[in-house]
Amino acid sequence: ESGPMLDADRGLVRLAAGIALVGLLAGAFAIAAIPGETPEAPDPQALPSAAMRRLVRATPEGERLACSAFAVREELLATTADCVLRLEEARGRGEAVRALGVEGAAPLRRLWRHPAYDPATGSADVGLVELEGPAATSVVRLATPERLATLGGGAALRALGFALDASRPEPAPLALVGAEGQELLHGEAAADGAAVLDAGGAVVGLHAVAGAAPFGTGKVMRADLVLALLSGLGR
Repeated sequence: ESGPMLDADRGLVRLAAGIALVGLLAGAFAIAAIPGETPEAPDPQALPSAAMRRLVRATPEGERLACSAFAVREELLATTADCVLRLEEARGRGEAVRALGVEGAAPLRRLWRHPAYDPATGSADVGLVELEGPAATSVVRLATPERLATLGGGAALRALGFALDASRPEPAPLALVGAEGQELLHGEAAADGAAVLDAGGAVVGLHAVAGAAPFGTGKVMRADLVLALLSGLGR
């Protein structure tokens, strides 16, 4: 049902076109550090906990956390491409995979990885999964390119995701130290696939752990990578 590319040629063309369009928009709003930016703590009331999901796989020893994810459309969750790859491998072994959250549980139907994702370097580490069961009623608000352009070194953000044994999403503070293209750099640990939010509750990216682990240090993949994937799928 899934793979590193869309199944149909028409889907590939639409995906490439969408990514090219969003890439042009993102290029017009390059991230620049803002000297003296004052860190601002995110408002706890702005955290979209109901939109968060745990992606789990069934093993003979019980369900195991693969990563965190968050609803960007009623039927679509955003997470890392690395997690999508691990879920694909789990399906290949005959393991069931599903999403768990406060709105209930749902099996996963289709999975996509960003076509520019490189497992060796971790670039473009974003993916999408489609819910087979009930649609999500709570979705996050993705930041605009204009908002992304204001991010810089010292910006205070918060990653919202699931720790290894947590049943509810937990926030973790992140302080940006720089940027490399569409990747934001920081030094803290957070959940793989966690939503990264600004003080107003807008999602500016997702946290991608370095290595195949559901929690750890890594980078923030900027939200325009998610927008490009959504656009390429016509969503």
